[in-house]
This record gives sequence, structure tokens and C-alpha cells, in this order.
Amino acid sequence: DIKRLRKIGVTFAPAMFGAGGGGQLSNFVEGIIADIDGEVKNASGKTLFKIEDLPSQIKAPIFGVWSTEGGREYWRKRSGEEDTPEARAKARLKKYELKYERKFKKAKQRLKKYGL
Repeated sequence: DIKRLRKIGVTFAPAMFGAGGGGQLSNFVEGIIADIDGEVKNASGKTLFKIEDLPSQIKAPIFGVWSTEGGREYWRKRSGEEDTPEARAKARLKKYELKYERKFKKAKQRLKKYGL
């Protein structure tokens, strides 16, 4: 499949020559292709979402197609999440609570190990 081959080539070719930035280059190429086609397709050619508005057309090559409104909406639908400021804040809080809960558990185990 051409899309997969191009993605691998664009992402890893710079690394073979000692240069970084393959991921950003891949975002740029995907964004340009999405702007030209007006849509983002998966490897089998199915349209995932459209790139229609000007801000999305500007964002796609710079930040990648998933940063566009269509890309965010696509992942919101797939994950079943709400995209409200409250929902994003709750998700961040949960992430940090889990992170610190694990750290607290490890610290507690270390104290127990040394008999403190």
C-alpha cells in the first residue's frame, strides 16, 4: 500500500541520514495531502473526516491532521468523550491523581522495605 510505504519512508528516512524531525515531516506531508484532497482517508481509502474550513487547512500541515476540528471530532466520537472544558479538566485531574497515587504507593513500599 502506497500510503503506508510513504508514511514509513517520510518518518524514518531522515533518521537514516542522521537528521531528526521525521514525525513532523510526516505531519506536514499528511496535512498537505489532506488539504489538496479536502479529506483524510485511512490506509484502505475510506474517508475519516473532511478538512473544509480555513483554520483546519492551516493547522493540518503545521500540527498534523489530528489537530484539526474534524480530527478532534473524529476521536471524540470514537472514544465517546465529551469535549467541554469541564470534561477536559476532569480527565487531567484523573490522570494526575493516578500518577501521584502510584508514586505514593511506591514510596510506601520503600518505607515498608526499610522498616520505617
